[in-house]
Amino acid sequence: MNKKICIMNYGLGNIWSLKSAIEFIGYKIKLLSEFDKGEKFDFLIIPGVGSFSRASQLLLSVKNLEVIDWAKRNDIPILGICLGMQIMMSKGYEHGEHSGLNLIEGEVKKIVTKEYEKLPNIGWKKLYLSNKGEMSFLEKYNLEKFYFIHSYQALVKSEDNVIGVSKYYDEEIICAVKDKKNIIGFQFHPEKSGEVGMSLLNDLFKYYL
Repeated sequence: MNKKICIMNYGLGNIWSLKSAIEFIGYKIKLLSEFDKGEKFDFLIIPGVGSFSRASQLLLSVKNLEVIDWAKRNDIPILGICLGMQIMMSKGYEHGEHSGLNLIEGEVKKIVTKEYEKLPNIGWKKLYLSNKGEMSFLEKYNLEKFYFIHSYQALVKSEDNVIGVSKYYDEEIICAVKDKKNIIGFQFHPEKSGEVGMSLLNDLFKYYL
């Protein structure tokens, strides 16, 4: 396939499992650390494992913002995964208050727990998809299980941005968001979710590319 996907290798995230998964389904991968300003790409992925505060520090650097701003200006699809989805919000409150990328209006706060509830929210959880709009391919993943591991959650300003939730005990957690056509985020890890995760990535790329 001639379309090129760029993974931001900014220091937070298990990029190798993601890179391997995407290459397995037939797409070329370029890591941000190898990015040449003269070279274009067709899809940008922001992964992430770690703290919002550190991701904010790294992604708001001039070098990384240039790439994200270029993608926004050129309507390049941007996918955030796990912490990568959270950093798409306006700000987060892990280790203090920190700015996000503000691709979607919202905040990231620690999941509120009851005495018997444990964090992180980890394991295979069902997706409950809604507000799918033109992304009708997401229908086949409703009630499918995907792999999660996180202690903080994204709280969006507008419900119009929510396309999926999952359950943490009896509470709903936003697990999939989008804004306009080219901004999308998953709280879960499709690359760690077996065949169903690979299928979702493949359908997502076919939709955008």
